[in-house]
Amino acid sequence: MTYTSIWLFRSVPEQGVVIDLIPQRDDNGNINYSARFKFKAGDGKVYTATAGVATNPPSFEIGENVRVRYLQTNPVSAKLSYFWQLWFEPVLCAGLGAFFSGAGYLLLRRERRASLRLGPGSAPNLG
Repeated sequence: MTYTSIWLFRSVPEQGVVIDLIPQRDDNGNINYSARFKFKAGDGKVYTATAGVATNPPSFEIGENVRVRYLQTNPVSAKLSYFWQLWFEPVLCAGLGAFFSGAGYLLLRRERRASLRLGPGSAPNLG
């Protein structure tokens, strides 16, 4: 989340337009679509980039005007400026981290309670 926050702080906004929908097949054989978009950066050049998140049905339509953010030092790093386009990966990683941390905590707590019930110096019966 920190990386995305810093990237957002350093990036600048621009308007762009969706020029294509790129089909991508996932592991289950489903087809999802990533928007390819173009925008004109502050240096006057037109850049093309592809959205990082693919969806089905497509989140955008060809010809649709979109909000774009990019680093002035690296315009090809452009991303669509929409919540899930920017935050999907950090939210997914945070959610998985919270889930596994919680599961680990609950297992540790269960083991502690079991060892307290058995008393000091007792080994739990695993068989």
